[in-house]
Amino acid sequence: MAKLTESEVEDLRGYTLKEIFAQIHLQILASVPLPSDIAAEKVELALQKALGFDALNGYKKYRAAIDLLEDTQYAIKEVMKRGLHTCDDVEQQHGEQYVRLYGVLNAVSLQMLSIRVLHSLFKDGRTQDSAAALKELMIYRVRNAAGAHTLDNQTKPGGKNTTFHRITQSDFSKWGDRLTFTVDGEGVVRFDLMAALRQYEDTSDRILHTLTKDVIRRTFPKAAEDKDWLTARLSYIAQKIAQRKYDVANDPVEVPW
Repeated sequence: MAKLTESEVEDLRGYTLKEIFAQIHLQILASVPLPSDIAAEKVELALQKALGFDALNGYKKYRAAIDLLEDTQYAIKEVMKRGLHTCDDVEQQHGEQYVRLYGVLNAVSLQMLSIRVLHSLFKDGRTQDSAAALKELMIYRVRNAAGAHTLDNQTKPGGKNTTFHRITQSDFSKWGDRLTFTVDGEGVVRFDLMAALRQYEDTSDRILHTLTKDVIRRTFPKAAEDKDWLTARLSYIAQKIAQRKYDVANDPVEVPW
């Protein structure tokens, strides 16, 4: 298997793992083995068969899911890098904090959708398990409570009873390490935004690695230059996941719901 050069490794260090996953899947789409003399009007059908998609336009949805995965990562990356506010003016901080908090919570939700669509397109047998694992994460529950169903959040999935939440403004900080909710019937709940995002990043990266590895194996059963390019970058991702400096299992993420 081909190895990355030093310059390639240096280049990859400038990207998050989600951005590299997007690069890999774009290359998969561009490198699908097709007959060299295929007629233009038969390309869509050939792509559908080669990728194993049910719908003729499945490759277009595949591209849309890749774009969504990458675009939402820009928002997540920005908040993890620069926090909930970037200015020193207290009055400006107030509005920016809400924009960034609501933005990153919904970016996570949309990114989870892109991951679910990727699983569905490739008919991966782990789709339900992966979706369930992501929905159990603190960040998804906080998104429902603060960014989507603030006044009508279900107390149990599929249940009829709902509760409401309110963010305590006085507990906002740049890194969201002491964000506080008041929850109807439960009192005060605190959570660490960055810890919740790190937990999400680790879980979702592992899910994407498993899926992507299987997609490469199925799409490129024979050795090829394109396959080497893909697997070298996937190996880089696996190494980075294994080398993460923080212990996700011991991150201070409370799960109150």
